[in-house]
Amino acid sequence: MNYNMTLDDYLENPLERLEYERIETILKESRRKNSPWAIEYYTSRGKSEDEAKILIDHLRKKRKKPMYHPGQVEFYIRKGLSQKDAKTKVSEYRNKIGKIPSLEEYVSKYGKLIGIEKWEQYQKKIKNREKTFISKFNNILEGKIVRSIKKGFGNTKTCRVDLNDFKSYSRACRLLTKLGLIIYKDILDPTGKKLGREYGKSGYTLDHKFSIYGGFYHKIDPFKIASYNNLRIISSAENSQKSQFCIIDKDAVENFPTLLDEECLSTETKELINNVFDRTS
Repeated sequence: MNYNMTLDDYLENPLERLEYERIETILKESRRKNSPWAIEYYTSRGKSEDEAKILIDHLRKKRKKPMYHPGQVEFYIRKGLSQKDAKTKVSEYRNKIGKIPSLEEYVSKYGKLIGIEKWEQYQKKIKNREKTFISKFNNILEGKIVRSIKKGFGNTKTCRVDLNDFKSYSRACRLLTKLGLIIYKDILDPTGKKLGREYGKSGYTLDHKFSIYGGFYHKIDPFKIASYNNLRIISSAENSQKSQFCIIDKDAVENFPTLLDEECLSTETKELINNVFDRTS
């Protein structure tokens, strides 16, 4: 069998096509149940359809009221800046999100004397916090992974992986990818201008070369799908066009190293990761 798959390879058999369409339906239903603009969002939470329509209508009316913050052009226009200068400010704001402020920024905001004082206080606070944090682990990357696991990926203590259930499989792949990004983000996106904090911004997105659906179809270990070797950054438009296609062979994925092979992680942390993802099913 040739495993250099395209979507057509998945769907050669009518039964496989039905399965694919079933999965697509599940994904669409899941998206609607998690969108406050869809009736299903409210009915899945105990509301009637009439109540859902009223809530959506209220949301639409509320949306029409302008809300201003530093990520919007209007925020700066209301302060007297031109459209061009406002756009520049928005771009600067978005690029600075998540970055450590510089001494120059403190001085610019508070003046030289107060700015330097506040900056030194901030540096001391960060240094002490980081020192305490790192002291518990081999390195800061390991510490971030452990912290992310303890936060529970959104109140989830254990992720049960059912290779026969797409929802379960997809969720495990995405959570593992999220963990991996703590280590791989700076390698995949050294400039920090494409990935943002997690999966994408500025028209780029994170892509699995061998798709999650392809992994589910062939019952591949989610750890392999989340491998660094299976990740790349592409434009959102290209990712949308690629859809569920795979651009590499199944055999290549089976031989990929995983998060559990990373040398920067201790044996204890690897055991913690492995235990979180229950693959006994």
